[in-house]
Amino acid sequence: MIAATACALATAWPAHGKGAVRATLEHPEHLAGARAGERLTVAWTLRSAPRLGVPDAAGEPFGASGIYLRVRGADGGARQIVWARRSAGLRGYRSGRYLATMTVPGGGIASIAIGLAGYRYVAGHTPTRADLIIPIVNDPFPRWSAGPAAGGGADVPWLPIAVLLAVATTVVVARHARAGTASATAR
Repeated sequence: MIAATACALATAWPAHGKGAVRATLEHPEHLAGARAGERLTVAWTLRSAPRLGVPDAAGEPFGASGIYLRVRGADGGARQIVWARRSAGLRGYRSGRYLATMTVPGGGIASIAIGLAGYRYVAGHTPTRADLIIPIVNDPFPRWSAGPAAGGGADVPWLPIAVLLAVATTVVVARHARAGTASATAR
């Protein structure tokens, strides 16, 4: 029972940003005012949390391949995924600076997300996508882009909480059932 609960929680947990990596957009106001059909280059920097946990420190640049920008248009159309490239001349991944050139979708931009492409491998199963969504510190669309699933709301892992509550309820009901059977047998 405990092993099943641990497995359920491990697979149900949403894919959050890698550790404490955060993205900071350069000129977020350009995104908010962009017009449909306009070509726009979005630049951002990825930084990890400071090593010593100093809250005001800038942290260290974070670099990886497979970084992308996901954009949703205000007209409700399909999401657009644009693969990012490292900023030229800044020592590759070590700079943490990325660029993505996109065409603004119909109606303008409703939400954005920065992701790191990844896969989940489980023995005996086909690999599945398990991208990590990196929180944007200065997101110009926070109401629509909040949280790892970019579905709005707070960054709360509701699914694992629900699974944990269901397991706890099952354990309590089973114990009460056993206790009732034991007391009836003792009479």
